[in-house]
Amino acid sequence: MSIQMECSVQEDRSKLVILEGAKPQLNLDAALFALRNDQVVMIRNVSPENSDASIGAVARSLGLLDQLSVQSAYASIQGHRSNVSTHFMSVNKRMDYQFIPAHSEGQHSFNMQLACIYCHENSTDGGHSILMNTDSESNAWPRLRELVKCVDLGGRTVSPAEAIKARSLLQINIPEDVLRPDHEIVDELPVPVPGIRLYRALIAPRRCHSKILNRNVYVYWDSIASIDHTSADEYSRLLKTLGLLKTPPGGADLATLDNSHPRRIWSSGVTYREIFKSRINLPIDAGDLVIFNNLTWTHSASNWTPDSGSRRAVVAFA
Repeated sequence: MSIQMECSVQEDRSKLVILEGAKPQLNLDAALFALRNDQVVMIRNVSPENSDASIGAVARSLGLLDQLSVQSAYASIQGHRSNVSTHFMSVNKRMDYQFIPAHSEGQHSFNMQLACIYCHENSTDGGHSILMNTDSESNAWPRLRELVKCVDLGGRTVSPAEAIKARSLLQINIPEDVLRPDHEIVDELPVPVPGIRLYRALIAPRRCHSKILNRNVYVYWDSIASIDHTSADEYSRLLKTLGLLKTPPGGADLATLDNSHPRRIWSSGVTYREIFKSRINLPIDAGDLVIFNNLTWTHSASNWTPDSGSRRAVVAFA
């Protein structure tokens, strides 16, 4: 009982809007209304062919269609995901029994606004998608850190053309990502541009502007969540509380279960109940299309027993 109270993030089904896939125009209007009210949209019984059209229509209406196309192309170039259709791409690979803890996709410099999950199949004894709504007014955000790339220009002035080149080659924005005294350097990275030095550093979270809500919000980016050991501890506790944590015979340690364990470098001590207002547990089924604001909702996936079935889900971001 004490564990349940400590890691509790209350479920709020009023934040979930469920639609049927047979009425595309009505679904679009209802989905846009829900997103602008910071709700999660689940459209059921959507065919794989119509899933691309649906997320494309939503992104177009929100002025995010170009970003949707860019993210799909970027994933295939980077090689960490593979394209499945026009807009959708594969999910991150995981080992048996691994879960994916809560995070918003990307990092501050990418500023991805919209997220979508489509389920082709889920016949496992788990594989739930758990979405959690962040609390931008929490006083815990200054205690978190984001891992970013930052550049020391050595006193140089960078031209607009050089700034564009730095964004393309190094995935940094100048002057926003210039090294400052309050940055905590983690390590130095090789750089193909002469005369500058590139680092990874820990910095305090910054608010981002949500185009969907038209306000500035704090975001629990992957670059925040996946470097923090506390985040893995909290997610493991949450799954245990919900009865969703699957472990192999004989058990397994957190390092084995946590898909992001190799990336974690520090512990914030910030609990889920400090930064999340509510959650929605979605045991997604074939034909389910889930759409939400990537800045104000995190997504995650519980694990499952490997021989219990198959789970095929794809994602899209804009």
